[in-house]
Parts: sequence; C-alpha cells; structure tokens
Amino acid sequence: MFDLEKRDIARFWSKVAKSGKNECWPWTAKSKHWLGYGLFTIANGKPGGIKVVSSRIACFLEHGPAPELKPHALHSCDNPPCCNPKHLRWGTQKDNASDAKERNRLKNPPRVWDNPIWKERALSVKKRGVDASCSSLDEPQVREIWSRWLGGEGSSSISRSMNIPHHVVYDVCRGRSYRELDGAPSVAELKAVRKPAGNPALQEGQVREIWRRFLSGESNARIARDMGISELVSYDVCRGRSWRHLPDAPSLQLLKQGGKRRGFNQFG
Repeated sequence: MFDLEKRDIARFWSKVAKSGKNECWPWTAKSKHWLGYGLFTIANGKPGGIKVVSSRIACFLEHGPAPELKPHALHSCDNPPCCNPKHLRWGTQKDNASDAKERNRLKNPPRVWDNPIWKERALSVKKRGVDASCSSLDEPQVREIWSRWLGGEGSSSISRSMNIPHHVVYDVCRGRSYRELDGAPSVAELKAVRKPAGNPALQEGQVREIWRRFLSGESNARIARDMGISELVSYDVCRGRSWRHLPDAPSLQLLKQGGKRRGFNQFG
C-alpha cells in the first residue's frame, strides 16, 4: 500500500506526540488538512512527492495494508489529528457513517438551493435550453414546433413529421422546456391551444360516412371491416363518444337508435 523505508517511518513518528498507551497521539507538524487531519509527504518518484493523511500511515504501520473495499482509517476517539494506532482501524465509508450516526455527529451537507449566494452562482453557470448538454433539439426545431402547434397542428403529427419523440415535442408545445429562448410564446398562450376531441386516425369525411352507414342500419363491425379501421374506433364514433364537436354531428339519442340491434333470431 505504502512503500516506506525505515527513515520514512522514523520521520513520521518524529511528527507525532506520543503519550500514554490509550491517550491520543496528535500530529504536531504544520502540514494539516483543513479538517484537522495530519498530512505526511511520501516520495513516490514525483516532484514533491504525495501527501497522505497521517492516520492512514499510522493504521498501515499497525494493522498492515487496508483490506479490499475498506480504504478508510476510522478513529474511535473522534479526534482527526490523532495517530495512536490503538484508536485506528480500517473500515468502509458505510462504517464511517454508522460511527458518526451512533455518536450523534452525522450531518447532511448543506444544499445549494438553501443558500442564496450558492443558488445564484449555480444558476449563473448552468446551461439551459439548446445550450444544455442534454438538449436534443436546436433552436430552429423548437421554433418550428411552436409555429406548427400555434397554427393548429397536433403534437403527434409534429412528432411524426419531424421524427422527434412525442414527449419531447409535447413538452415544447406545453411550455415545459426551452422557455428561455427570445420570443418564446407564454405558457398561457401555448396552453390556450385546444385540439378538437376526436381520434386522429380518422378524417372528417370518414366520420360522416360512419354515421351515415350506422344510421342506415349497418353494424359497427361491418363498417369497421369495410373501411379498414379498428372496431373500437368505429364504435366510439357510432356511440357518440368521439367527434361530437363537428357541427353536423347526430345527437346521442339518434345514434343510440341507429345501427343493427344485438340479439339472436334463428327464425329471422
């Protein structure tokens, strides 16, 4: 783990104030981490060497290299500068957190959004919209979606023609994304666009043909088969569940009276 010579070990202990067997042995050198842990320099072939936390060196000298998945030197004394091997053991981050919880010193890190200064700084550098790394659209595409949506085209049609996933197009159409672009329509303006209720798989001419044939006595199943559409789609039209927004749509009462009646008549 650490390639230490005898002179390195002697140099290390010269920076530790040893005392009683069960007392803390504090790190006395000036080189310290901002949390209070001592820092010991090891020559590893690099200019200036590397700095290692002193408690890790002490734990290594007493207990040997850290076992796999246990890279932390844990203090039983809760004293960061302490280098007494009797107060140290190898453990995982989970062990470290469990010790902190048992000793009532576990604190959640401060959240960025709770600090006004941090929040402002984070928002100032955060990329949004087409500049964000996760953006799948460029500005011309976004503006085309707005134009077509406000012009009356549905999000499904826009998605198919532009080969863009529907959820991406829908978020743009509803004002959930790319609102920071100059000249972006307001959320209220985007939400004010209402598409008429009705199955987009049908055209108005097909709907009127379904009504005509159903009111003349044909069954829903035959109409669907002849027109090459789903029986569920045809049934919703025949029962007045869709396309009622058309000005010449038959009333629900008239539709319920039309069509072929169900039942069996083996003598008919």
